[in-house]
Amino acid sequence: MRNQFIAFFLMLAISVIAMAAEEKPRSISTQGEAVIYVVPDEVVISFGVETVDKSLDQARGANDEASSRLLKAVKALGIEEKYIQADRMHVEIQYDETRSSFRVNRPIAGYVTRRSYNITLKDVKKFEKLVDTVLKSGANQFTGFTFQTSELRQYRDKARLMAIKAAKEKAVALSLALNCK
Repeated sequence: MRNQFIAFFLMLAISVIAMAAEEKPRSISTQGEAVIYVVPDEVVISFGVETVDKSLDQARGANDEASSRLLKAVKALGIEEKYIQADRMHVEIQYDETRSSFRVNRPIAGYVTRRSYNITLKDVKKFEKLVDTVLKSGANQFTGFTFQTSELRQYRDKARLMAIKAAKEKAVALSLALNCK
């Protein structure tokens, strides 16, 4: 019985080795690319207000006032509040560098307050008017803008399908050239 058991395992081991020795199916790997150019239908504009004062309350108050004036001017252009996003508020302490080299011992010289906003403009034709308005209404930081499409998912899906088609066409062409399937 023991000899039969050993013979069974030997046959099993031989068949596993034989299967491993068999040639694996050959394959072809390709990549596909697709680019879709889209006319943007919206733009996101980023800007902010920075104020500086020796008093934290004064710096914050001046920032609140300038930001309020700025947002009022933006809304006067017909931009809905849901497209105006307060991005960040930042308070920075400025130390008197002339008094001591150690940060712990330096007295506070003042405060810098920054508030930044992002506006999604749904009418791209109003872009220049909006930039002009924010710069004339209190924004002293303009950090940039991004043109984009509101239908991004649709275009990405379409580009993905086009890329798959391109990869498949390459694979078929290569297999024909190599006389393979």
